[in-house]
Amino acid sequence: MKKILSFILAIFFVTLIVSCNNPLPKQMPEDFSFSLQWGIWGKSYYNSETGELIKSKYEDNKEDFKTVCFLNEDELESVYSILVKLNIDNYDDMKPQEFRQCTPGMKYELEVKINKAYKIITLPEGIDSSRTHITSRARRIQKSIDQITEIIYQKEEWKALPKEERLYY
Repeated sequence: MKKILSFILAIFFVTLIVSCNNPLPKQMPEDFSFSLQWGIWGKSYYNSETGELIKSKYEDNKEDFKTVCFLNEDELESVYSILVKLNIDNYDDMKPQEFRQCTPGMKYELEVKINKAYKIITLPEGIDSSRTHITSRARRIQKSIDQITEIIYQKEEWKALPKEERLYY
């Protein structure tokens, strides 16, 4: 009997530890929203709550392209699913040594809002997103951000904005 009770308690504690590891519920809450800043100097931006979408011109003295774009329910669910798989609590302490660097580098900041709580992940500046990063953790966050930006890039509102000027390749 003691062995069975010990086994049940062990399963309970393992389940508890695993569930505490990922604060995001499996089902997307109604109040879920996110914002993402990305690109060279972090000048491109999207906010799912306000619909604000900025496509950068990458030039200091020129105004960026701006529009309003809302993700539909399926697209928001896709972003949410990416974040659940990522387990965003594992990315509070990202270090430059985990990433390949370049100049000018990319800047990324991801903010997630759920149940009036905020989670912000800021990656070190100067990331070279075109090369494989050093740690698996850095590769996972980069892949997740790339998947989210791909959802944004597929929106007609993004495609309707003028092409951004490529100063760096």
